[in-house]
Amino acid sequence: MMSKKLFIYSIIAFFAGNVFVSCSNDSEEPFQVMTDAYYINQVLQGEERTAISFYAYANDHINSAKVATPAGETIMLEDELGYSTTWMKEPEITEYSTTIPDEGTYQFTVISEDGVELIRNDVLEDVNLGIPALDTISYNATNVAYRVTWNELENADAYMVRVLNETRQIIFTGYTVGNDVFEYEIGQGANSGTWEESPQSSETYIFQLSAYAFDDDADSFNYAYNLQELSLSETEVIWGEE
Repeated sequence: MMSKKLFIYSIIAFFAGNVFVSCSNDSEEPFQVMTDAYYINQVLQGEERTAISFYAYANDHINSAKVATPAGETIMLEDELGYSTTWMKEPEITEYSTTIPDEGTYQFTVISEDGVELIRNDVLEDVNLGIPALDTISYNATNVAYRVTWNELENADAYMVRVLNETRQIIFTGYTVGNDVFEYEIGQGANSGTWEESPQSSETYIFQLSAYAFDDDADSFNYAYNLQELSLSETEVIWGEE
């Protein structure tokens, strides 16, 4: 199970470099909001299970945010990391189900600290992304690097590889690659990705593969805020073993 803190950090890393940038309170820009509801697929207790994640991203401080589901339920979002411009609701372990949650229109109501209210709709559809499958993980002692390969996943638009330590903290985040790339090198070079800490020989780490499916109307500027589904798979690796 991916921890809430871990998933939030992974989303932040995924969105790095995109065009939507937070502004200060004294900004003259009008209040703007991007919202996203998307499925998260994982294997839990030996079964593929799905839940929904909700995010609201603004260019100024948010005072409150909520979502109305197609079934009429109201879900409150929170400023869980203290960013004030990003509010979210991550699913709890008990909210994952073998049944796909409701498809349809999820209506976000977001209010700024200045009282500006914006309503945004996000249509959620099950694209049957499935779970990505890691194929091979091989260690190169000369380069002190791992080569990770995976199988093509139908309906995936992009992939990303990460490494977690035993406490499930991210220590490495790779770059997002397209749906025609099925391998990645996890190494110490800057071109490989971002390291939060160096791996230690003989220690156990979790190699995680994420597959993303974007909304049909997503483009090269807003795709990071227009997820439809995210699927995860993991495997444990003892660092340095070939």
